Amino acid sequence: MKAVNFNLENIKRILIVNPFGIGDVLFTTPLIRNLRNYFKSNYIAYLCNERTSYILENNPFIDEVFVFEKDRYRNLWKDSKLSFLKSMWQFYKTLRRRNFDLCIDLSLNSQYGFFIKSLNIPVRIGFDFKGRGRFLTHRIKLPYGYKDKHVIEYYLDILKYLNIGIQDNFMDFFINSKDMQEADNIFKSLNLQNKNVIGVCPGAGASWGKQATFKHWDIERFADLVSKIIDDLKIPVLLLGSLKERRITNQIKHIVSKKGLIDLGGKTRLGVFASLIKKCLVVISNDGGPIHIATSLKVPTISIFGPVDEKVYGPYPPSKEHIVIKKDLPCRPCYKNFRLPACNFQRKCLTSIEVEEVFNSLKDLVSTLK
Repeated sequence: MKAVNFNLENIKRILIVNPFGIGDVLFTTPLIRNLRNYFKSNYIAYLCNERTSYILENNPFIDEVFVFEKDRYRNLWKDSKLSFLKSMWQFYKTLRRRNFDLCIDLSLNSQYGFFIKSLNIPVRIGFDFKGRGRFLTHRIKLPYGYKDKHVIEYYLDILKYLNIGIQDNFMDFFINSKDMQEADNIFKSLNLQNKNVIGVCPGAGASWGKQATFKHWDIERFADLVSKIIDDLKIPVLLLGSLKERRITNQIKHIVSKKGLIDLGGKTRLGVFASLIKKCLVVISNDGGPIHIATSLKVPTISIFGPVDEKVYGPYPPSKEHIVIKKDLPCRPCYKNFRLPACNFQRKCLTSIEVEEVFNSLKDLVSTLK
């Protein structure tokens, strides 16, 4: 990977593009902070989707956030072609007026690449996966997707490409005071003590859509785990998840039906969700956004990984306070090149993880924290 040959002193206005989910946007926060450390007073903007905008709007290292929600524009196109064109033109003009000098395109998508090129940004750097980086001026080859090292390290490689030193590699999640206060009020109303609650997130985030269930540990095992935490550790459990995961948390609540279990699945917006996680002693979750939110907030975690490689998508940086539960099977990890193949082994990577294994890991972790 050769470094760029242009003068960084000419870079005054930077745009970062990442249309992916919560975990992936959090993976970019070390890149953002290191860029800000180098470009002290330069303008840094970020283009993301609506779901992740909160993470960036509260980040003090970013000057402006632009939200591009594909579903909104698809619906506009269906309802009115004219409204779609007007809205897209306005969005395009807004970005064009910013006169960006540099774009870091993390979309892995030639359509975004073409749009960015049309903004007349002279330097456009990103990863070239299967030729999708053809509209970039500077391409970093990515022939096999992300593998063998964490996504964060791939993003930090862009700094090396720019000849910018890396000062640190941890993630950031900045929460506003209103959401933190709301979480405080929830804890007070439920008579919960700060850092004396186990957060359990039995979903896997929204990024995988319908395929997200392939990352889920069984609901019945989550229910057994929750019951053991309440009975044996005498620590209350907070069930957390998105609105689409409310069915999962409701099922666990119905199975366990014990005092000490609080179901807040689908009842909080992202900022309050993160604030509640920050108040937990430990967070247990499937592979997904909640694990990365907890990690970025310095909350110890236990994550359950099935088809995905934890070395690439797991808690980062690795720590004794972030325990990954997985099974080393010949077929695992099978998620490669951003594709999940059909499973011929009845999800053995997840079904072979026993409740006792997760509970004992939690018990050991809690003993080091209390």
